[in-house]
Amino acid sequence: MDMAVQILEFGGEECSGVYVLLSRVYASAQQWNEVGLIRNLMMERGIAKEPGCSSMEINGVSHEFFAGDTSHPQTNSIYQTLYEIDEKLDAAGYLPDVSQAPMVEDEACDDKRNTLRLHSERLAIAFGLLNRKNGVPIRVFKNLRVCNDCHQVTKLVSRLYNMEIIVRDRTRFHHFKDGLCSCDDYW
Repeated sequence: MDMAVQILEFGGEECSGVYVLLSRVYASAQQWNEVGLIRNLMMERGIAKEPGCSSMEINGVSHEFFAGDTSHPQTNSIYQTLYEIDEKLDAAGYLPDVSQAPMVEDEACDDKRNTLRLHSERLAIAFGLLNRKNGVPIRVFKNLRVCNDCHQVTKLVSRLYNMEIIVRDRTRFHHFKDGLCSCDDYW
């Protein structure tokens, strides 16, 4: 907990990202008591985690997606497309990287995978697949950094669907094509 105290003492108390990062560091090290302490501290201080949000424009209309979102008019079709994507990913040998979804110690691997598959950029990509024009890349803008698993999935989707996907996350542009990313998996 020394690291957390030092960071929070030096001005990190206003930023939810500091708390989330610390919680993930502790969770990755399976230090569940510390994860609980960080979460309690967030609640005590009234700090909420910034939700993952992705947006894209189709035919001049902006569409916004939050992690686990079910408010879009095409939700049923989007979730059906996610299911179809998952089937193709499984057939291609994809294994989810649940290392960035370790927020609960006893959470089953399937629950973690379901949490990952509902990240906002995946919802946006599924929506883009439903509404794209041939030859036009899917362009997604994300307010947070893309997680490792979503990065891997987007590379695979670009190969499996033979399409370009451009994602602008908090730190950089990612241009996915033929199963590769312009960042060379360094971001």
